[in-house]
Amino acid sequence: MKGFRLNSITKKYRGRQVLSKISCSIAAGTRWGILGPSGSGKSTLLRIISGLEAPDAGEIYLDGNIISRPGSLVVPAAMRGISMVFQDLALWPNLTALENVVIGMEKNPSSIEQAKKSLEMCGIMEQAHSYPAELSGGEQQRLALARAMARKPRYLFLDEPFSGLDIGIKANIIKRIKALPDTHSITTVLVTHDPFEAVTLCEKVICLDHGEISDSGNLKQLLEGSKAPIMKAFREFLDICSEGTASAALPAT
Repeated sequence: MKGFRLNSITKKYRGRQVLSKISCSIAAGTRWGILGPSGSGKSTLLRIISGLEAPDAGEIYLDGNIISRPGSLVVPAAMRGISMVFQDLALWPNLTALENVVIGMEKNPSSIEQAKKSLEMCGIMEQAHSYPAELSGGEQQRLALARAMARKPRYLFLDEPFSGLDIGIKANIIKRIKALPDTHSITTVLVTHDPFEAVTLCEKVICLDHGEISDSGNLKQLLEGSKAPIMKAFREFLDICSEGTASAALPAT
């Protein structure tokens, strides 16, 4: 199977159990979500999968090859084919939009052209020579996405990057990300506790609760009857929005 396989991943911080025996698979070629309330371990799980941290126990495999084992990164983050977009975006304030995308890439005409194509795809080519402070919140989000995309990753990891955006800007960015698997063969993984973000972007999800998996599978199917706390909360939210059933509010995927 192409993709990630996690075997009994465990992580503690200062003696506090954050993740406990997480076993799951994230198959390539679809749009995934890691869902759960604040403090459930979502971001920690994403960081461990990406190689920013090593697990305390358990192993991670990518395409059948081990990439992480207890206390060790067998394959470093830079070699996993992953680009990440964080909530704080981490843009360089003293660099233009184009320079933010190019930084870290090989400095040659091909890289510049690749960066421009990424800005164009994200709809901010006109702001290529603007600095982050001169961009709107939505433009900054699209710049962070363009920077991630310019590296042509196999996997795009999104760690709650839409917080604070108004609904229109959020919907526009999600629409662009949703098209990526079809146009660029990219698998997306979104960490969120937001029902709107989940139902508009994710096809399959892993639900976390207190550092453990409470359910996983096809999002639409889970919304119809999963007992996972986050799914119950999502159903209530969607029922209120639709004044009917959760499935009536769920967009077609």
